[in-house]
Amino acid sequence: MLILDEPTNHLDLDMIERLERYLKNQRVTLLMVTHDRYFLERVCTHIFELHRGKIIIFPGNYSYYLEHKAIREENERIEVHKLKQLYRKELSWIRRAPSGRQTKSDSRSTRFDAINDRYDVLKDTVFNEQAKLTLSMQSRQLGGKILKLKHIKKVFGDKKILADFSHEFKHNERIGIIGKNGVGKSTFVRMIIGEEPIDS
Repeated sequence: MLILDEPTNHLDLDMIERLERYLKNQRVTLLMVTHDRYFLERVCTHIFELHRGKIIIFPGNYSYYLEHKAIREENERIEVHKLKQLYRKELSWIRRAPSGRQTKSDSRSTRFDAINDRYDVLKDTVFNEQAKLTLSMQSRQLGGKILKLKHIKKVFGDKKILADFSHEFKHNERIGIIGKNGVGKSTFVRMIIGEEPIDS
């Protein structure tokens, strides 16, 4: 049995693919915690979700989990809607306070209390999970250009990190830096933010 905590962290693409192939070909039980959804998709056969203090098991990969989680959440919303309708009906009956047949009144009042409790729990849970977090921040307008690099060079001894690199970073641009371990990805980022000096 292998117990892994974030196994793909700090690995380059080649190593992640190699690890995937290795794990798929081993006849072992694998228990892992990971945020890497693509790794989950290709390697896992069961997903355990910790949800409101309970563990829910989904027998399938990440796609199966997403699909069935959406179905479960939709069913919960339907249940809340039905409970709301029933709650209103029973509340109307309670307010009318019928006289006579005390035994039936007591049992219906007990039923109303149970519906009320269930509705409160589900309503709070379902609606609170749908709530959006909003933050008030003072924003400043950025120009289109964030950083311009021209003919950057960086060398460590015989190891060449950058040679004549030029790029203009723009507002809202998304950039991925891909390379094997040790080729200088972190050094490059440190150069951009000014923590690592450039050679020329």
